[in-house]
Amino acid sequence: VEDSREGWRELMSKVTGTLMCGGGIGVVYSKLRPEGSHIKGLGGKSTGPIACMNMTNEVGRYVMQGGSRRSAIWAGLHWNHADVFKYLKMKDWSPAVKECKSKDFSFPAPMELTNISVILDDDFFEAYNNPSHRDYSLAKSVYWACIRSMMETGEPGFSIDVGDNAGQ
Repeated sequence: VEDSREGWRELMSKVTGTLMCGGGIGVVYSKLRPEGSHIKGLGGKSTGPIACMNMTNEVGRYVMQGGSRRSAIWAGLHWNHADVFKYLKMKDWSPAVKECKSKDFSFPAPMELTNISVILDDDFFEAYNNPSHRDYSLAKSVYWACIRSMMETGEPGFSIDVGDNAGQ
């Protein structure tokens, strides 16, 4: 998704159209500026990629494929995006939400229809394996935070984007 009003609008149009036709979607949100970043033209603050992910998830909630099948949605964010640690926590539901889900499986929980992945690229592996790399500490922190979250919630996953096929 592109970091503009038009980009968000185009994404919502594509998401709705694709899900209504029974297709699945995958969106990389890494181009979106971090939450709280200044927006020049409007003078406001960005809501960041997580807000856009939530919008996409909610489209999927109301577009049930074939009238009954849940939408297939994937969201990716690069390991070095400024909002990555918020991203890792987005499916850590509160005890109240967990209790409501246990009583009523259809209770709407945040991002429950979307599989999330942290994107690890060539830069990640360079940083992770080189203690003198400027992002070494960040790479280690993100990796181990992901592992802890995987153990607690089952998400996020990793998407590996390296070598000749990077960015494809």
